[in-house]
Amino acid sequence: MAEKKCPVCKPGAPEYMNTYGDMMTLLLCFFILLFAMSSVDSQKFKTVMVALQGSLGVMKGGMTLDPSQITSNTRVQSKGTELKFRLLAKELQLALNEMDENIEKNANAANEGKDKSENRIAEMELNKNYTVTITEKGIKISLGTQMLFSSGKADLRPDAHDIINRILKEIKGLDNEIVVEGHTDNIPINTSKFPSNWELSTTRAVNVLKYMIEKDKTLIGRISAAGYADTHPETTNSSETGRNKNRRVDIIILKSFDEIVSEKAE
Repeated sequence: MAEKKCPVCKPGAPEYMNTYGDMMTLLLCFFILLFAMSSVDSQKFKTVMVALQGSLGVMKGGMTLDPSQITSNTRVQSKGTELKFRLLAKELQLALNEMDENIEKNANAANEGKDKSENRIAEMELNKNYTVTITEKGIKISLGTQMLFSSGKADLRPDAHDIINRILKEIKGLDNEIVVEGHTDNIPINTSKFPSNWELSTTRAVNVLKYMIEKDKTLIGRISAAGYADTHPETTNSSETGRNKNRRVDIIILKSFDEIVSEKAE
């Protein structure tokens, strides 16, 4: 007796739909992979393509993707980022050292047979109160406030222009974001213009920022300022030496997101 077919049951999908569905899923994964790659490196792309072709059966036997082949270029990029910041920090340090030596020579020459008050350069004492360090965020250039401002003031001294101009020269061409931070010691200030150290530190940072933008318009949109008063000291405020070090303006060249990611990947 012939088997009766169910009049209600519908026939299943054609068999070719299974293969078609698998192919569409693989293609979707492939395009998601391409989208996830922030920058398509030619060697990385070639490696992924070879492995993908093998998985799809285009190549006999398929191929296994070695993770080291994918991350090798990331490691190179990470080393490049590290080298970039090390070289830049070294150039900035050398530039500030050179300025320090020149100012010291000019001051000594100006003081020969003259009163110190007759020459503005002689009044400027760097005293090595500047540092260039590499941090997790990027490069931090710390400048003692006596290099930039008079005591209790926030207007840039004329001598400070040369220092900032030299820094701008060294970082010209970078597209990294920059933050200018103002810091003070813990001695309170209370004037009509600066009711507290918060106003003083913030105004100093903003004035440095404004001068940097005035000299380099490309900084607009990627430079910002902040004032921290005495909340981020470099050292103790219990001595004049410590307070002198804490009174500073930090110019921080931030690592980009891609540079941070490449270092974390490494």
